Amino acid sequence: MDGKHVVIQAPINTGSCQGRISDAGVFQNCQLNKRLKSNSLDLPLLAPLPGRRKKVPYFCIGDGAIPLTENIMKPFPGLHSKGTPQRIYNYRLSRARRVVENVFAHLHNFLRRNNNSAAIYTLNGIFDSEVKGNFIEGTRRNTNNEEISSLRPIRRVARKSALNSMEIREEEYA
Repeated sequence: MDGKHVVIQAPINTGSCQGRISDAGVFQNCQLNKRLKSNSLDLPLLAPLPGRRKKVPYFCIGDGAIPLTENIMKPFPGLHSKGTPQRIYNYRLSRARRVVENVFAHLHNFLRRNNNSAAIYTLNGIFDSEVKGNFIEGTRRNTNNEEISSLRPIRRVARKSALNSMEIREEEYA
């Protein structure tokens, strides 16, 4: 799970759009979180990691904007010295996230290039293109103002995780 703030405009006659909910707040109200909490996702049973004895749950991988829970593991905050268990854990978590992000990048490219979805997925003229050998600059290049940009940086929010969640994360890197 990875958070991005995306500016949207509510369709006409649909009321206002709440645009100030944090990524954690959005996740708190989504069906995935509700089903994780109610244990209704039919996840496999707890099992020990290879070579270990303590049983741990299956989990999703999140970034720093998502809360650490028993079913969501995220990196240790801060900087860690080379070779420390926390740095190794963060590196391995990052490798796993990279695989998922690459899959989404391929999906994104497919949706943009597919004749059936391109016009729906991205507005014409947003991205650079080439027509009959001529390079056409996309309108996104004209947007330097952060207020106009649709993607916003995520602010770090300190939060205290449940002790059991931290124990599960520590089991992962021990």
